Amino acid sequence: MRAAALAVVVAAVLAGCAPVPRPAGHELSYQRKMQSARHWEQLAREVAVEVQKTLPVQGVSGIQQITVSADDRSDFGIAFRQFLMTRLRDAGYWVTDDAANPTVLRWRTQKVVHEGDRPCAMNLPYLVGSLLTLGMDYGGSLPRSEIILTVELKRSSAVLWNRSAVFYVNCEDMNHYGSQGPEVAGAPAQALGRTYGVVGR
Repeated sequence: MRAAALAVVVAAVLAGCAPVPRPAGHELSYQRKMQSARHWEQLAREVAVEVQKTLPVQGVSGIQQITVSADDRSDFGIAFRQFLMTRLRDAGYWVTDDAANPTVLRWRTQKVVHEGDRPCAMNLPYLVGSLLTLGMDYGGSLPRSEIILTVELKRSSAVLWNRSAVFYVNCEDMNHYGSQGPEVAGAPAQALGRTYGVVGR
């Protein structure tokens, strides 16, 4: 009887100490890092190419008109808008500031900051990739800051094209992103992220 009771107790203890699932990693992948205005220009070029694939320059009633949103008042937003306008004009579009134009290209950014340590497995593929990929740290750690960029091309309420991508950003450069116009002065940090769609490679 005592043996049976002891077995029940031991079973209960073992059940309470059952191992929990271990965290598993993801397959090796690469993520670009934005470190200069040149990278913003490259991004604008990629977006312009995607717009051309979605919206032919010559429409039924003539050259397509596109309004590039000026909502994003951050350093990134102001520069990105100028790069986009240049690239779209070069492609042949009629770029206008007319708010009544139904075809609008806009984007939003979301800032993400990771507080925990983010070690990397120092295996051969990682080391080779770190040396060949812009922005990766050879020291074995990952940047703590990222932005999620979403760009969309809309005509009235219809979304013609949409793309999202994630980029590493230096922590010291995070103030380049997110709307910073006077209308949001004093707003909580989480309210400063906006929406803009683009590159998914």
